[in-house]
Amino acid sequence: MFVSVRRYHNVSNIDELRALAEDGLVPVLKENPGFRGYHVVVNGGDLVSITLFDSKTSAMQSNEQAAEWVKKLSSEHMPPVSDTVTGETIISHSV
Repeated sequence: MFVSVRRYHNVSNIDELRALAEDGLVPVLKENPGFRGYHVVVNGGDLVSITLFDSKTSAMQSNEQAAEWVKKLSSEHMPPVSDTVTGETIISHSV
């Protein structure tokens, strides 16, 4: 499994952004082959998204799709990504 983690700093309007992402970004990510999941964690003004895929190709493509989606939003809703990490999962446990 491959994971893409994106971090955004100083995000405002979290509730509005949640609705925009669920309606706009999530359906696009789900179209990628091997899509496994999408999770968003909020800590104060920081937002971290975690996207899971079966392949590195799809994980990398999700980064491009997320960047395009963020560009369409005003900076009021979403700043540009500050960090991106994409790689293979070497340990994974869930209930």
